[in-house]
Amino acid sequence: MNKVLSFVVSLGAVVTGSCSSADHKETYPIAEAQESSFMGSTSSFGIVKRNEREKLSERRDRAYAFCFEQYDDARDRQRCFDWQDMSIVKARRAETYAEKIRANGLKIGDHEFGPSTPEFVIYHHPEVWLDAREYCYSIYRHAGSRDARMLGPCISNAVGFDYFGMRPIP
Repeated sequence: MNKVLSFVVSLGAVVTGSCSSADHKETYPIAEAQESSFMGSTSSFGIVKRNEREKLSERRDRAYAFCFEQYDDARDRQRCFDWQDMSIVKARRAETYAEKIRANGLKIGDHEFGPSTPEFVIYHHPEVWLDAREYCYSIYRHAGSRDARMLGPCISNAVGFDYFGMRPIP
């Protein structure tokens, strides 16, 4: 198993859990919380495809409801909102990157990705990327499709991104 997929598998073992899948969207001031977040309302994200915008909006609503349910302290809740937002956006960014590699090939500008890169695997073996992506979403679904904090690290790792900024820059 390649290094990317083995890390994704080990990450999944750590983050599995469960929570209620009840929809509490009406109970909490989700729209107001999103509007006042550093990311702003979901409508300001600039996602063109309607079905993607709706899925992201629903995912974000469920994530915010999760934070309302888990945290009474306003600071803890806000940190949860921030982590949810970053994870959702970074997961989407990683998916977009993989889609571009699959559509456009291994050359970006003057740089061409070689055989030892995630981009090479995404392009030449898309089933590996799709399996890793599905693995990440299966963990999310298993946990009730509400807490999105693991999606960003999992999907970002699958395309070789450094979600936490821990790798030194050469």
